[in-house]
Amino acid sequence: MKKVYIYIIVIMGVVVLSCKEDTPKAIVLDDNNAIEVDIVHSAGDRWAPSDNFLPLPFNVAIGGEDEIIVLSERIKKGVTLDVKPIGAVRILQNDTLITYVVAIPIKLDYKSLSASDFDEFSTVFSGAKWIVEQYLLNRKNSYTVKLKSWENENFAIKYLLK
Repeated sequence: MKKVYIYIIVIMGVVVLSCKEDTPKAIVLDDNNAIEVDIVHSAGDRWAPSDNFLPLPFNVAIGGEDEIIVLSERIKKGVTLDVKPIGAVRILQNDTLITYVVAIPIKLDYKSLSASDFDEFSTVFSGAKWIVEQYLLNRKNSYTVKLKSWENENFAIKYLLK
């Protein structure tokens, strides 16, 4: 009878310990202001199964609790890589402010844009900036989505470290 109680206690202990919530990885900046992210949607895929719009023109990653737009070639879902925030786009959707950090990979194998900061992204790669903006404004096919602002890399880093 003692063995049965021991087994029950052990099983309950395993159940209790395995029920802890998954906590997102903390955002840690390295010397290059890079952060580690995990790709959750590859360029060419749909952001959500319910999306009735064009496939993603960029990759979407998770860094901490935030979705981060990664401008690069298609990166497979599940890949972990370091990216450098170069800006943020803020949109209003049904009166809710949503901020997306825009980043580029550090590793040359993934890099397709050579922008080093928001100013260069906004001028030299203004077409890429326009594509990101238009995709976000039109993907929900709703007049309730509006552009609030574009912000620089300093704002993006502060936003991630909030």
